[in-house]
Amino acid sequence: LAERRVTRGAKDAGDISGVPDWALELKATRTLDLAGALDEARTEARNAKALWFAAICKRRGKSVGFAYAILPLEEFAALLVDGRLR
Repeated sequence: LAERRVTRGAKDAGDISGVPDWALELKATRTLDLAGALDEARTEARNAKALWFAAICKRRGKSVGFAYAILPLEEFAALLVDGRLR
């Protein structure tokens, strides 16, 4: 079961626990900084020794269901080839 993770300081491992092999960084900010959010997710993936990472960025004025899931193209391609996105 996925749930909000308690921050662990310098060794942050992502904002959500319970999603095996993933580090997920959640953002709900006034302006979108996709590169910064993705860089943070990448660092947290290293800390967590996760295989995959993504930044989930909420859109202002929209429900969470309309948030963006951001990941590098090479990671998206690897997931497609691996068959995990079926």
